[in-house]
Amino acid sequence: MVKSDCKTVAIIQARMGSQRLPGKVMLPLGRQTILGWVIERVRLALLVDEIWLATSINAIDDVVADEGKKKGVYVFRGSETDVLDRFYQVTLISKPDVIVRVTADNPFIYYEFINKAIDTLSNKNCDYVDFVNIPLGSGVEVIKSKALQISAQKATMDSEREHVTLYVINNPHIFTILKLKVEPKMQRPEIRLTVDTEEDYILAKAIYFFLGKDCNNLEKIISLLDEQPWLKNINRNISQKSP
Repeated sequence: MVKSDCKTVAIIQARMGSQRLPGKVMLPLGRQTILGWVIERVRLALLVDEIWLATSINAIDDVVADEGKKKGVYVFRGSETDVLDRFYQVTLISKPDVIVRVTADNPFIYYEFINKAIDTLSNKNCDYVDFVNIPLGSGVEVIKSKALQISAQKATMDSEREHVTLYVINNPHIFTILKLKVEPKMQRPEIRLTVDTEEDYILAKAIYFFLGKDCNNLEKIISLLDEQPWLKNINRNISQKSP
């Protein structure tokens, strides 16, 4: 895996106003916040040149912006609901060739997946890359900056403004989309590692308790969930409750 000449920017979208678990991105998880872990995980991806935190201008998100500055990443603040425009504005400032879309409620995002997606987009003739059949919350979406800018100019549906890559996904006749498969041991779509509910947060704390710094290794997380029946039960219960 060789670094290309393309500039790759990871943009982490984050806000405090979650409905299911308000303030989730700033919840403590071991030695730092969930957002802090997300930033740390993205930093492990060697193919990422620059990290931005994109949050809203609302006062409630001041703490999110402060956390980003504390962690040494660039911070942009814009519309709460038009997340696509937040990303677009970052592209105008940073001028990347490739964008990695990261959500701040995924503390167990896997840096090797980030590298794999960037490498694939850089070496294949495609506009958008994501993964299939991986644990929920362990992957990212990677999109060419030009494709995102087209989305920002053409997307009109509220859902396409809120969900950054939805316009691309909805228009496969315009954009070339690639879905990546991973090695069989990583194909565990029934495992839920995102933090969107109180149950998710309980599981995240348990994973951190058992693995500590090793929780940046997805293989070890999967092994833990397979080896600890009570954790597997928690995860199964959460998956059954999920829409």
